Amino acid sequence: LHGVGLLAMLTVAIAGVSLMAAHSICLVAAQELVPEHANLISGLMMGLALSVGGAMAPVIGWIADRVGLDRTLDALILSLLLTIPLALAVRFPRRLRLRGKEAESH
Repeated sequence: LHGVGLLAMLTVAIAGVSLMAAHSICLVAAQELVPEHANLISGLMMGLALSVGGAMAPVIGWIADRVGLDRTLDALILSLLLTIPLALAVRFPRRLRLRGKEAESH
């Protein structure tokens, strides 16, 4: 984020693609948690992701105007790092944990 030139743009592009790649994983995990309503869950997950992202864009822009873009982006990265313990705390139902272990053994 603090670099300049082609390498900085390439790094930010890779980071953006990496962040977007997680959406499909989250979508599949949600579908497996509620398989009987997979279509509904898909719509909710995609709708919430787009809605929250769209709603936060002006807020983050306003903050960046007040404190600077560099500090705002640094804070966003820190907020992403703070979500790691939340992600690790997710407990999947036993049937999904067993399915994952079966896939590893094949």
